[in-house]
Amino acid sequence: MTSTEEEKQHTQDEIEEKKYFEKCIRCFRFYRKHALQDVRKAITDFKALPEAHRAMLPNFYAQQTTVMKCIDVNYMFILHMLHDVADMFLPPELEEEVVLHVS
Repeated sequence: MTSTEEEKQHTQDEIEEKKYFEKCIRCFRFYRKHALQDVRKAITDFKALPEAHRAMLPNFYAQQTTVMKCIDVNYMFILHMLHDVADMFLPPELEEEVVLHVS
């Protein structure tokens, strides 16, 4: 490989890494929405059960409330984590400016 080919490959690798990273970020951002949808579906499905079957799980609603609270706590952690990596793919010439503004 020539130097130019290596630079092209390196640039292509960076582009692919950035795309994958952005996909991961999107997954994290939609965590809460999708997790709460799962809980709502579980509740809907539970309501569709016969009364005798629902009686077998007397704490179901309380448990789902706890799960929803845990989802919220997890999501707050995710947002904090995402905040720390928000500038990960800035061009090198801008990284210095961001450091100066944060300090």
